[in-house]
Amino acid sequence: MAGRKKQDIGDEEIGTPALPAARDEELVRVTITKFGGGKVSTGVSIMGKGDIMAKRGDVIEISADCARALEERGLAEIVE
Repeated sequence: MAGRKKQDIGDEEIGTPALPAARDEELVRVTITKFGGGKVSTGVSIMGKGDIMAKRGDVIEISADCARALEERGLAEIVE
């Protein structure tokens, strides 16, 4: 969505993941790098607030395809 700002929502109640992974999709854990901090969505969205963005050092679980793409761009590192 054009013009939407990424926001840190602090301690507010969070919603459910916006796009849950397919049941048969392989999930992997990644650590967000300093270049990915504030640029990678956690997959959780709050109506009226927007997506919750991962911070540097956060470890999140995402699909293997997304993990590889983020790693290629330097935004995350796959946790072995």
